[in-house]
Amino acid sequence: MEKMERLLSDNIYKIIDKHPTKKFTDELRSLLDERKMSINEFTYKRLLNTDRTILDHIYGLPQVHKINVPLRIIVSSISPLYKFVLYLHYFIKY
Repeated sequence: MEKMERLLSDNIYKIIDKHPTKKFTDELRSLLDERKMSINEFTYKRLLNTDRTILDHIYGLPQVHKINVPLRIIVSSISPLYKFVLYLHYFIKY
């Protein structure tokens, strides 16, 4: 715990009051609503990711092969825009 607290105390990471996922999903919903006539209902529902239950989290992965076993910071997150970006990638690529 001490090693992790030391790593997080360097002001690179900060605690936020509320999760920004709602803002992203609301903006995505607004964008999709503007374009609703040009995409079908199935695509609209697929692109609109409303799952906000997956919160980002951070943990330390011990580097056991090094002296004093330092921690590597791992930030695990799934973007609320993932499905939309994947759709755009497919659309642009093909």
